[in-house]
Amino acid sequence: MEKTKVLIVAAHPDDEVLGAFSYLSNPAFICKTIFLCEGSSARFDSKTSLIEKTNAIDLREKAAVEVAHQLKNGVPVFINFPNFSLSQISILEINQKIRKELELFMPDVLITHSTFCNNLDHSTASVAISNLVRSNAYPQIACILHMEIPSSTEQKHNGGFTPNLFRVMSDYQVSEKIRMLSIYGDELQIDPAPRSPHAIRAYAGFRGLGAGTFYAEAFQLVRYISNGKSVL
Repeated sequence: MEKTKVLIVAAHPDDEVLGAFSYLSNPAFICKTIFLCEGSSARFDSKTSLIEKTNAIDLREKAAVEVAHQLKNGVPVFINFPNFSLSQISILEINQKIRKELELFMPDVLITHSTFCNNLDHSTASVAISNLVRSNAYPQIACILHMEIPSSTEQKHNGGFTPNLFRVMSDYQVSEKIRMLSIYGDELQIDPAPRSPHAIRAYAGFRGLGAGTFYAEAFQLVRYISNGKSVL
Protein backbone atom coordinates (compact mmCIF):
# COMPACT_ATOMS: atom_id res chain seq x y z
CA MET A 1 0.00 0.00 0.00
CA GLU A 2 1.30 3.46 -0.92
CA LYS A 3 2.30 5.50 2.11
CA THR A 4 0.51 8.72 2.99
CA LYS A 5 2.59 11.85 2.39
CA VAL A 6 2.41 14.41 5.21
CA LEU A 7 3.68 17.97 4.90
CA ILE A 8 4.12 20.04 8.07
CA VAL A 9 4.32 23.80 7.55
CA ALA A 10 5.78 25.10 10.81
CA ALA A 11 6.70 28.61 11.83
CA HIS A 12 9.93 27.64 13.63
CA PRO A 13 12.30 24.70 14.00
CA ASP A 14 11.05 22.78 17.07
CA ASP A 15 7.34 23.39 16.35
CA GLU A 16 7.24 20.18 14.32
CA VAL A 17 8.35 18.12 17.33
CA LEU A 18 6.01 19.92 19.73
CA GLY A 19 2.91 19.74 17.54
CA ALA A 20 3.10 16.83 15.10
CA PHE A 21 5.42 14.23 16.58
CA SER A 22 2.79 11.48 16.36
CA TYR A 23 3.05 11.78 12.57
CA LEU A 24 6.79 12.38 12.33
CA SER A 25 7.56 9.31 14.44
CA ASN A 26 5.19 6.96 12.60
CA PRO A 27 6.85 4.97 9.76
CA ALA A 28 3.45 4.61 8.07
CA PHE A 29 3.84 8.20 6.84
CA ILE A 30 6.31 9.96 4.57
CA CYS A 31 6.86 13.27 6.37
CA LYS A 32 8.53 16.50 5.39
CA THR A 33 8.63 19.89 7.13
CA ILE A 34 8.82 23.44 5.81
CA PHE A 35 10.06 26.00 8.34
CA LEU A 36 8.93 29.56 7.60
CA CYS A 37 11.10 31.45 10.13
CA GLU A 38 14.60 30.87 11.44
CA GLY A 39 13.47 30.77 15.07
CA SER A 40 16.46 32.45 16.76
CA SER A 41 16.78 36.15 15.98
CA ALA A 42 14.12 37.29 18.46
CA ARG A 43 16.61 36.37 21.19
CA PHE A 44 19.28 38.71 19.86
CA ASP A 45 19.89 42.25 21.09
CA SER A 46 21.82 45.21 19.69
CA LYS A 47 25.07 43.86 21.14
CA THR A 48 24.82 40.53 19.34
CA SER A 49 27.33 40.26 16.50
CA LEU A 50 26.43 39.09 13.01
CA ILE A 51 28.62 36.02 13.52
CA GLU A 52 26.74 35.08 16.71
CA LYS A 53 23.41 35.51 14.94
CA THR A 54 24.51 33.44 11.96
CA ASN A 55 25.88 30.69 14.21
CA ALA A 56 22.68 30.51 16.27
CA ILE A 57 20.52 30.20 13.15
CA ASP A 58 22.89 27.60 11.70
CA LEU A 59 22.82 25.52 14.89
CA ARG A 60 19.03 25.51 14.89
CA GLU A 61 18.94 24.39 11.26
CA LYS A 62 21.40 21.61 12.00
CA ALA A 63 19.21 20.48 14.91
CA ALA A 64 16.16 20.34 12.63
CA VAL A 65 18.08 18.32 10.05
CA GLU A 66 19.29 15.93 12.77
CA VAL A 67 15.74 15.45 14.09
CA ALA A 68 14.50 14.67 10.57
CA HIS A 69 17.40 12.27 10.02
CA GLN A 70 16.82 10.37 13.25
CA LEU A 71 13.09 10.07 12.52
CA LYS A 72 13.80 9.05 8.90
CA ASN A 73 11.81 12.01 7.56
CA GLY A 74 12.55 14.06 4.45
CA VAL A 75 15.20 16.78 4.57
CA PRO A 76 13.48 19.92 5.90
CA VAL A 77 13.13 23.14 3.92
CA PHE A 78 14.20 26.44 5.52
CA ILE A 79 12.59 29.60 4.14
CA ASN A 80 14.23 31.72 6.86
CA PHE A 81 11.97 34.70 7.27
CA PRO A 82 13.16 36.57 10.39
CA ASN A 83 11.73 35.26 13.66
CA PHE A 84 8.54 37.03 14.77
CA SER A 85 8.21 38.76 11.39
CA LEU A 86 5.45 36.87 9.57
CA SER A 87 2.69 39.26 10.56
CA GLN A 88 4.67 42.04 8.81
CA ILE A 89 5.12 40.10 5.54
CA SER A 90 2.44 39.89 2.87
CA ILE A 91 0.48 36.65 2.64
CA LEU A 92 1.32 36.59 -1.07
CA GLU A 93 5.07 36.61 -0.38
CA ILE A 94 4.76 33.86 2.23
CA ASN A 95 2.68 31.68 -0.07
CA GLN A 96 4.99 32.18 -3.04
CA LYS A 97 7.72 30.60 -0.93
CA ILE A 98 5.52 27.71 0.19
CA ARG A 99 3.91 26.98 -3.19
CA LYS A 100 7.06 25.68 -4.89
CA GLU A 101 7.77 23.17 -2.12
CA LEU A 102 4.11 22.18 -1.89
CA GLU A 103 3.96 21.33 -5.58
CA LEU A 104 7.23 19.38 -5.45
CA PHE A 105 6.12 17.22 -2.52
CA MET A 106 2.38 16.90 -3.37
CA PRO A 107 1.15 15.85 0.11
CA ASP A 108 -2.00 13.93 1.00
CA VAL A 109 -2.10 15.57 4.44
CA LEU A 110 -1.07 19.10 5.37
CA ILE A 111 -0.47 20.09 9.00
CA THR A 112 0.06 23.66 10.15
CA HIS A 113 -0.63 25.92 13.11
CA SER A 114 -3.95 27.02 14.50
CA THR A 115 -5.18 30.59 14.05
CA PHE A 116 -6.03 30.35 17.77
CA CYS A 117 -2.46 30.67 19.01
CA ASN A 118 -0.69 33.21 21.18
CA ASN A 119 2.31 33.34 18.83
CA LEU A 120 1.83 35.73 15.87
CA ASP A 121 4.12 33.71 13.61
CA HIS A 122 1.96 30.66 14.26
CA SER A 123 -1.38 32.34 13.63
CA THR A 124 -0.07 34.13 10.53
CA ALA A 125 1.24 30.86 9.11
CA SER A 126 -2.23 29.39 9.59
CA VAL A 127 -3.92 32.27 7.75
CA ALA A 128 -1.42 32.03 4.88
CA ILE A 129 -1.98 28.32 4.45
CA SER A 130 -5.78 28.65 4.51
CA ASN A 131 -5.51 31.13 1.63
CA LEU A 132 -3.14 28.92 -0.34
CA VAL A 133 -4.61 25.43 -0.17
CA ARG A 134 -8.20 25.94 -1.21
CA SER A 135 -9.76 22.68 -2.42
CA ASN A 136 -10.10 23.92 -6.02
CA ALA A 137 -6.38 24.77 -6.05
CA TYR A 138 -5.03 21.60 -4.39
CA PRO A 139 -7.69 18.88 -4.53
CA GLN A 140 -5.05 16.19 -3.89
CA ILE A 141 -4.67 17.45 -0.32
CA ALA A 142 -7.33 15.26 1.24
CA CYS A 143 -6.77 16.40 4.81
CA ILE A 144 -5.77 19.65 6.53
CA LEU A 145 -5.02 19.63 10.24
CA HIS A 146 -4.19 22.36 12.74
CA MET A 147 -1.70 21.35 15.42
CA GLU A 148 -1.31 22.85 18.87
CA ILE A 149 1.99 24.03 20.32
CA PRO A 150 2.32 23.69 24.10
CA SER A 151 3.09 27.05 25.76
CA SER A 152 1.56 28.92 22.80
CA THR A 153 -1.81 27.56 21.71
CA GLU A 154 -3.27 27.08 25.19
CA GLN A 155 -2.15 30.58 26.21
CA LYS A 156 -4.28 32.37 23.62
CA HIS A 157 -6.75 34.53 25.53
CA ASN A 158 -10.30 33.44 24.74
CA GLY A 159 -8.68 30.74 22.65
CA GLY A 160 -10.80 28.73 20.28
CA PHE A 161 -8.63 25.69 19.53
CA THR A 162 -11.09 22.80 19.65
CA PRO A 163 -9.44 19.44 18.92
CA ASN A 164 -11.54 16.83 17.19
CA LEU A 165 -8.84 14.40 16.08
CA PHE A 166 -6.53 12.63 18.49
CA ARG A 167 -3.51 10.51 17.57
CA VAL A 168 -2.65 7.99 20.26
CA MET A 169 0.98 7.96 21.39
CA SER A 170 2.87 5.25 23.21
CA ASP A 171 5.00 5.87 26.28
CA TYR A 172 8.03 5.30 24.04
CA GLN A 173 6.85 7.95 21.56
CA VAL A 174 6.42 10.50 24.35
CA SER A 175 9.93 9.74 25.59
CA GLU A 176 11.25 10.12 22.04
CA LYS A 177 9.39 13.42 21.66
CA ILE A 178 11.24 14.69 24.72
CA ARG A 179 14.55 13.38 23.38
CA MET A 180 14.03 14.99 19.96
CA LEU A 181 13.23 18.33 21.57
CA SER A 182 16.49 18.05 23.53
CA ILE A 183 18.34 18.13 20.20
CA TYR A 184 17.22 21.75 20.01
CA GLY A 185 19.22 22.49 23.17
CA ASP A 186 17.57 24.88 25.59
CA GLU A 187 14.19 24.51 23.86
CA LEU A 188 13.82 21.58 26.25
CA GLN A 189 13.26 23.49 29.46
CA ILE A 190 13.72 22.59 33.11
CA ASP A 191 10.74 21.10 34.97
CA PRO A 192 8.02 22.30 35.39
CA ALA A 193 8.30 24.85 32.54
CA PRO A 194 5.80 24.47 29.64
CA ARG A 195 8.34 22.72 27.40
CA SER A 196 10.02 20.59 30.05
CA PRO A 197 9.95 16.77 30.14
CA HIS A 198 7.32 16.90 32.89
CA ALA A 199 5.11 19.30 30.92
CA ILE A 200 5.36 17.43 27.62
CA ARG A 201 4.38 14.18 29.31
CA ALA A 202 1.59 15.91 31.26
CA TYR A 203 0.24 17.57 28.13
CA ALA A 204 0.25 14.27 26.24
CA GLY A 205 -1.53 12.71 29.21
CA PHE A 206 -4.16 15.45 29.23
CA ARG A 207 -4.87 14.97 25.52
CA GLY A 208 -4.88 11.22 26.10
CA LEU A 209 -7.87 11.71 28.39
CA GLY A 210 -9.81 13.05 25.42
CA ALA A 211 -8.93 9.95 23.44
CA GLY A 212 -9.57 7.42 26.19
CA THR A 213 -5.93 6.44 26.38
CA PHE A 214 -2.75 7.31 28.29
CA TYR A 215 -1.10 9.66 25.78
CA ALA A 216 -2.12 11.50 22.61
CA GLU A 217 -1.56 14.55 20.46
CA ALA A 218 -4.57 16.66 19.54
CA PHE A 219 -5.42 18.26 16.20
CA GLN A 220 -8.27 20.27 14.75
CA LEU A 221 -9.55 18.72 11.52
CA VAL A 222 -10.11 21.59 9.09
CA ARG A 223 -10.80 19.66 5.90
CA TYR A 224 -11.23 16.02 4.97
CA ILE A 225 -12.05 14.81 1.46
CA SER A 226 -12.94 11.13 1.30
CA ASN A 227 -11.70 9.56 -1.89
CA GLY A 228 -11.72 5.93 -0.80
CA LYS A 229 -8.19 6.09 0.61
CA SER A 230 -7.71 6.54 4.33
CA VAL A 231 -5.00 9.15 4.90
CA LEU A 232 -5.27 9.75 8.64
